[in-house]
Amino acid sequence: MLVSTRNSPSRCCLPDRPSICGFYLSPSWPALVSIRSPDSLAGGGATVAASVGLTLLTLGLEHASDLPVPLAQWMHILPACSLGLALALLPDTRGGLVVGVCLTLCVGASGLAFGWQPGTLQLTLAAVALLACRALRLPETAASRFSARIAMGVYLVHPLVGSILMRTAGLERETWALAGATAIGAIALAALLEMLGSRIGSQISRRV
Repeated sequence: MLVSTRNSPSRCCLPDRPSICGFYLSPSWPALVSIRSPDSLAGGGATVAASVGLTLLTLGLEHASDLPVPLAQWMHILPACSLGLALALLPDTRGGLVVGVCLTLCVGASGLAFGWQPGTLQLTLAAVALLACRALRLPETAASRFSARIAMGVYLVHPLVGSILMRTAGLERETWALAGATAIGAIALAALLEMLGSRIGSQISRRV
């Protein structure tokens, strides 16, 4: 879901606006965003404002409620999905980028002011990183294509890698050591699975 559905030589495996919400870990929102991807804010400003408001609302509800599984997990991703929708609806222009940065910083400042931690800081940093990627235009390379192919795999395997590291290496939760080791392990495992999958797929296609 991190891969754009459009082949643009000016992008480095970065999501275009219809698929940006895939970065925010929700399989359903990219389809919704693809319905409208405006080149200007005309007509879309209300939706963007509503999405930002929903981001703040769900952030507050996440920290004020004690929901059972799986409602707690769904509530946990709603702020990121809502902010992702707002960013996806912004025009892919310098003005849209500035608006996106301002909205993200407002969400982050509001969340931190109300003490909605953990979650607010991570959400803000991820959104700023995504906006930086949207602004960065690089030619497509073999490395960028491979990174795009393993991106979802990294997301899917990182909980398993982190759990194994905590049990076998004695790394504690919420530490830089665990975060770094998990990132390296998840990338390595996702890359291995991608290479194995490509090889098996090639053999099957030759036989068929």
